[in-house]
Parts: sequence; C-alpha cells; structure tokens
Amino acid sequence: MRLTDRQRLGEQYADDARLALRIETHRRFSERPDHTPAWVVDLLAPKAEALVLDAGAGNGGYHPTLERRGVRVLAVERVMGMIRSVTGSRATFMAADVQALPLPSDVVDHSMANHMLYHVPDIPRALTELARVTRPGGRVALTTNGNLRESPLQQLHRRAARELGIDADVAIATDRFGDHNLGQVRRVFPSAEKIVQTNALVFPKAAAVLAYYASGPVDSVREPTDETRRELLKRVDELVRQQIAAGGEFRIPKRVVCYLATSP
Repeated sequence: MRLTDRQRLGEQYADDARLALRIETHRRFSERPDHTPAWVVDLLAPKAEALVLDAGAGNGGYHPTLERRGVRVLAVERVMGMIRSVTGSRATFMAADVQALPLPSDVVDHSMANHMLYHVPDIPRALTELARVTRPGGRVALTTNGNLRESPLQQLHRRAARELGIDADVAIATDRFGDHNLGQVRRVFPSAEKIVQTNALVFPKAAAVLAYYASGPVDSVREPTDETRRELLKRVDELVRQQIAAGGEFRIPKRVVCYLATSP
C-alpha cells in the first residue's frame, strides 16, 4: 500500500475506528504511562489564548490537553470522516490539505503536525506551508515515530509475508518521515531540534497484538486484499503466540520523535 494513496487513506481514515484502537492500545499496554499529547504540548508551550494549528488533527486527540491550557485550536483534516468522529472539542475545524492551507500568512501563533507527515505526498511543501501560516517566532512541533522497521511486529510481518509469498517490499511510515528527517526539517526550520521519548508496548496475550496489527500494519504489502489480510493475520498470530509462550510477553520498543522548531 502506498502511504500517500488517497483512496487507501480514505479507507483507513474513513472514521476513527482504527486510529482509536491504536490510541487505546498505547494507553493500555505501554510499559510506562503514555502521555504523548501532554509531552508534545509541553514542548510547544503555548500561552493561554494562543491560536494553535493542529494539522492532520485526526480525532482531536491533542485537543483536551491544549484546551486545558486555555488555547484556541484550529484543526485541519483532509479526511472528513475523521472530523465527524470528533466529540467534545471546542476547536474550529477545517477540511483542507496541509500542502495548500487556505489560510493567510502569519495567522497562527504555533503549529503542530502529529503522526501525519508520512502520508503527505510533498513533505517539503507541507513544511513550507506550516512555516508560512505560523507567525515568526512561533513554535512548530512535528511528531512521528522512530524507525518502525526495527519493530518486532514489523519483522514478524515481513517474515510471514515471505513465507506466504506476499510482496511486502513497500515503504512504511517512518521510511518517509521518521527519526532521520532532521536535515529535511531544518531546510525550512533552521532552528529545529530532535527530541525523543522512549517507551514500549508490552502484551501478555496475542489477541491485543493481532487487533493492533489488523488496524493498519497488516496492509503494508504491495497489493492488500481480504485474502492477504486473512493469511497474514493467521500466520502472525501463530508467530506472536510462539514468542509469548517462550518469553511470557510480546514486547515492542517504541520511540516518539518530535522535531521542535521556531518559525523563521
């Protein structure tokens, strides 16, 4: 599956069911409490009444943390299904593409783009747009994951695909925007620094691993179909159960990367 394929992304994010499952998995199975929104917002450090652009806002997962600070939120999301999933947020929502924001220059105090830039076809253009709409001196937080190719779950996925003759030689999210993109970010935001938070997912049983895998990673193949999903889910389930039987748990180290910058 191409990470920027609009049809596939429309299916993946037609509503927030898959995203909500992944968020709940991180909440329940993280080795230490997962407070990523609070961590990112603390880095952004907006003052009360500041206007913050949340690009690729998804289901508004960062909004409670922002709103507790008395911040005004302008939430942009390309996929309308995600916007319809939001409840309880006081944000102003706009359906738009981060590559061409329908906003004047220097209109927001700070900007954030969390776990979404790897889906953007033209990342430099999106970064330039975020710089354009953020007032000079405003902070910008760009959040992603560490190298997911190192993930034990990704390694089992690729092993299962090889065994089943399924072509999994495709890009994954952090190939496009992960912990190696500081140079790219600095071409637009020269002050950018990389800040990393580490944790781990620890699963005592296979069922939760499989639900997490089924919410998205299973489709990291050349041509995802119902048949490839069934075959991969069955084989990965077997492999995960073997590891839990041998070690008592299935562990996935995780790294959250935030590129923090000041708008020029």
